[in-house]
Amino acid sequence: MSIGVDKVFRLSGVIFSRTNTRSIISGVPYTGVKEFDISDKREGEIVFGQRTSGIPLGITEGVYQVEDWNMTLYADSYELFMEQLSITPGANLSAGNVRFMYTLTISLPGNPTMPTLSLSVFGMKLEGRAFSLVDDASALVWKIKGKALIMTTVGEGVSLSGVPSYLANYLAQ
Repeated sequence: MSIGVDKVFRLSGVIFSRTNTRSIISGVPYTGVKEFDISDKREGEIVFGQRTSGIPLGITEGVYQVEDWNMTLYADSYELFMEQLSITPGANLSAGNVRFMYTLTISLPGNPTMPTLSLSVFGMKLEGRAFSLVDDASALVWKIKGKALIMTTVGEGVSLSGVPSYLANYLAQ
């Protein structure tokens, strides 16, 4: 999901944009998240049998996997983020040692009657960063990336159930 441009979408007839988003990293709100991209999948395998028709017997449950994530932060928010991770217990001053959570909420501030959508990513690990000095007057950004364990989404309010949706198979735990 790119939240760096003001693209519009609708929910229950209400138009939402990036100005309706809030980013929270391990409980701390951030205003400098320019972009965040992540995806997950749970791909099963088709199981063939000895049917003369060639129709498969079925599909396996599949293995759940969160794809690598990418985030772009403005320079000041990046510094706060790195400090937050570096002083987390167990980090030993290395942001790469920490597992953290990211939540993106989409809602109309001050209007609790409207729906709220949230995407939460758990068990995130920072594995790479890149900085470049561009040759124009644009804002300075850091691009970071890493791995994660699970991603869930929740919709609440105005005909939304508040039940988390996910691809992972919790029944197998």
